[in-house]
This record gives sequence, structure tokens and C-alpha cells, in this order.
Amino acid sequence: METVLAIARDITQIRKAELEIIQGRQFLQSVMDSSLDVIQVFDAVRDVTGTIIDFTWRMNNRQAIEQLGEVVGKSVRQQSPGIVLSGVFDRMVQVVESGVAYEQEQYYSYEPFPDNWFYLTLVKHHNGVILTTKDITPFKKAEAVRLQSLMLLQQSEEVARIGSWEYDVAAGTFGWSEGMYRLFNLPVGSPVNPETYLEYVIEEDQPIAQRVVNHLREKHEPLEETLRLRVSGQVLTFRIKAVVLRNEQGEPLKVLGIDLDISEVKRLEEENLQMRLNQQKALLLGILAAQEEERSRISESLHNGVGQLLYATKLNLDQVAPHVSSDIIKITKNYWMKLFRKPGGYRTS
Repeated sequence: METVLAIARDITQIRKAELEIIQGRQFLQSVMDSSLDVIQVFDAVRDVTGTIIDFTWRMNNRQAIEQLGEVVGKSVRQQSPGIVLSGVFDRMVQVVESGVAYEQEQYYSYEPFPDNWFYLTLVKHHNGVILTTKDITPFKKAEAVRLQSLMLLQQSEEVARIGSWEYDVAAGTFGWSEGMYRLFNLPVGSPVNPETYLEYVIEEDQPIAQRVVNHLREKHEPLEETLRLRVSGQVLTFRIKAVVLRNEQGEPLKVLGIDLDISEVKRLEEENLQMRLNQQKALLLGILAAQEEERSRISESLHNGVGQLLYATKLNLDQVAPHVSSDIIKITKNYWMKLFRKPGGYRTS
């Protein structure tokens, strides 16, 4: 009869531990998959001297798998050389060796992301590192457009001598653009408020400046005024325009405005007005001179023509005198002598 030796070993705890590990891994995977960011877990590969020469993927979340495919166990250097070329590889080594976490915006210009921006977070995990990346490309591009628009606005303000401002009704704050500080010859960032207009306005325009302040502080209505300010000893003329932004209930939220330096336009208008006045004056003087010349010509013509006629009449009168009554001749001569002797009368030789 053969004897069978049976050895039984209770592995319940081992199985439970393995099950817990599997469940824990599944839970960790589900947590990672719930993130919209790319999460990758790497193990460091060291040479005989202990130097990190590569990394291999140990675990990826769903977002990473969708972008990279199944790369668990593969070499980073071979699978994603862009990680090395972009400097991310060196950061991974640094985090593993130092244990100090790292986070930073990173521009990535390699496949499969040839023109993307990411926000990276690197945290040490045993002999490896956990890399979390968030695609911030849309935000960076929007920021680039915003910065470009801001630069264009600043250049436009400088060329056109325009400044823009914003008054927050609820907070009571007054914000200026760089163009506004340039118009007032103030350092950028200097404290300002609506009453700043009162500090620079010339005395004659004080009521207008006060009206501007009241519109901002109390009325919150569209605004359009022309104001003369004394800036650095020079009187400048500003055209102020503003609109009101309101919420759905019609309540004012902000007052947005611009200040336009129209000093040069005013100067040209005044010069043009003066030029037109000078032209009109010269034209009037020319007309008066022509009229005076015409009057002189007519006066001379009358003097020469009528005077000669009267003299000829006198000669004829002298010839007929012997044949006419002396009383008639005397009356005629007296009238003729009065005409030629009175001031401004005609005289003949």
C-alpha cells in the first residue's frame, strides 16, 4: 500500500492580500482615469553605477493612453525622445534624486504635440516619478492674443495720444491705462481717482471738471466733455468720452472711457480761424481800397468835367453881358462866385 503525504497550507491571507493589491490598483486606476489631466507613473532605470539612464512607464491613466497608446514597460528615450530634447527628462532625474517636487509651464514642440504648452507637475514616487501634465495651449494662445492686443492698444494710445480708463461703480476704483499716465506725465501705477481731474484742470474749466467727477461718482451716465488741463506747465485740451456697462437689471457696473488729447487739433483750428480772419480782413481792405480808388476817380472826373463846363459858361456869360440887363448879369455872377468861392467848390484859373 502506497502512502500519500499531503501538505496543506493556508494561503487565505496571501490571497486576501493579493486581492487587496488588485483592488487597490483598480481603485488607483479609476481615480487616475477620472482626471482630465494626463497622469503617468515612471520607474527609473539605473546603470551599474546607480546613475539614472532612462525611465520606463509603469502606469498611465486613460488620458495618457488615448494620447500615447499602450506604452507601459517601454523606454522613454526610445518611445518619446521629445521628453529628452525638451529638458523634461532632466527634470525627472532631478526630482527622483532630490525628492523635491517640480512644477512649471513647459513649451513642447515635439511629436505628438508639435506646438503645445503644458503645465507640468513632477513628484517622486519610490524609485520613480509621477508626471502630471495639463494642456494649457488654448490659454497660452489666448494670452498671446491678449498681449498682442494690449501691445497694439498701447502703441495706438501712444501714437494717437489717447488714454483709456475704467471706473468700477461698486468698488469706487479708478483704473488707468499706460496711455493715461503718459497723457498726465505720471509714473505708471501712480494712485489716481476721478478727483485727479480737479488737480490738473485750469481755473476756467473747474466747473466742467467737477461735472466729470459727479458723472463718475454719482450719475453713472454716458459722458462727453472737453477739458483743459495744465500738465507739466503746458495747457492741454482733452476730449473725454465715456459709456456705462450695466447688468441685466439695468444697474451700472462700470464706466469705460477714453481721454483724447486734441490740443494739436485745437491749435490748428485756431490757426485756421486766424488765417481765415486775416484773409477776410485782407479782402475787406482790398474792397475798401478799390471803393476809395473808384470814388477818387469819380471825384476827379466830376471835378475836371463840371469845372470846365462851368468855366466855359462863365466865358460865354462875359460875351453876352453887353447884350443883357446888368441886374440879371449881376445876379448870375453873384451865384457863380458863391459856387466857386465856397469850401469844396470848383475853382478855375
